[in-house]
Amino acid sequence: MASLKESLRRYFTDGEGKDSGVTSLHFVRMGQRTSAGTEDLPCELVAGDAWIHEELLGLRFRISPHSFFQTNTPAAEVLYSAVGEWAQLDHDSTVLDVCCGTGTIGISLAKRVRKVIGIELCQEAVDDAKVNAQANGLTNIEFHCGKAEDIFPTVLNAVVSPNVTAITNTPAAEVLYSAVGEWAQLDHDSTVLDVCCGTGTIGISLAKRVRKVIGIELCQEAVDDAKVNAQANGLTNIEFHCGKAEDIFPTVLNAVVSPNVTAIVDPPRAGLNSKVILAIRWAEHLKRLVYVACNAKAAMNNFIDLCRAPSNRVRGAPFRPVRAMAVDLFPQTMHCETILLFERVEY
Repeated sequence: MASLKESLRRYFTDGEGKDSGVTSLHFVRMGQRTSAGTEDLPCELVAGDAWIHEELLGLRFRISPHSFFQTNTPAAEVLYSAVGEWAQLDHDSTVLDVCCGTGTIGISLAKRVRKVIGIELCQEAVDDAKVNAQANGLTNIEFHCGKAEDIFPTVLNAVVSPNVTAITNTPAAEVLYSAVGEWAQLDHDSTVLDVCCGTGTIGISLAKRVRKVIGIELCQEAVDDAKVNAQANGLTNIEFHCGKAEDIFPTVLNAVVSPNVTAIVDPPRAGLNSKVILAIRWAEHLKRLVYVACNAKAAMNNFIDLCRAPSNRVRGAPFRPVRAMAVDLFPQTMHCETILLFERVEY
């Protein structure tokens, strides 16, 4: 076997095959295959560079032996240009590049969008993709290695991008946030717990009226935005925590020492995790809750658990609904936001 490898090396480096222009020569024993894919095949460098390099759409790419790359570069440029045109991207877009290979499509689009997230099964290709992003001066792109069916749902649920989540009806949002501030009955001794805070809009809009605001949000990108937004608005009495509300909220709530604690929750359509509701019920120093519901029907279980009589599962004095108002954030559609004010029942 060693003599075969050596003869191949001499042929392509010094012999008749020299004029073929081979820059990277690897040796693979196909009999060593253990799966239908090629990623697990041992690949031994015999001569030349460990990778080949290609230019596409003015970008430079490193390609490893196991990594997929379009071999017809001019046709690939037509393909990727069409992808970029049809996707109708802008600087607020987030691109999920699934089965991304060495990152060619995502990298070709990265300068036109806010963020690119690539998912690829082959670790070697992911390593190439990271090198390629860095070589092309891109900092708004990340890559995850694994099966798309395992990674994609988690990545998709964590994406917070203005293209997906922005409240586009600013006047109606101002009505909503003003109502939240009025109903919360805040003063300079108040502490506000802003649960599912997103980029911090509600908490930031109230911060100058209270002692402290504590925001909790699942998406790290949104938390980063919230911190920048607080700083840009000159606020120093606000902090943000990244993680699941059901994991963070009980600890944060128990640590708050304030004569006036108000929770403002703005969860996704499914409502709050039951652990958060139970923590709210248990913390009897929390007297007031403002619930912003984008789907009041789906959040009905939350409302019931807030107001039901104490039991072995639900401890602490119940709340009662005091006010409710619908805000038409989405004109010409069937959807609207509902604000509800709950106050603790005093026995």
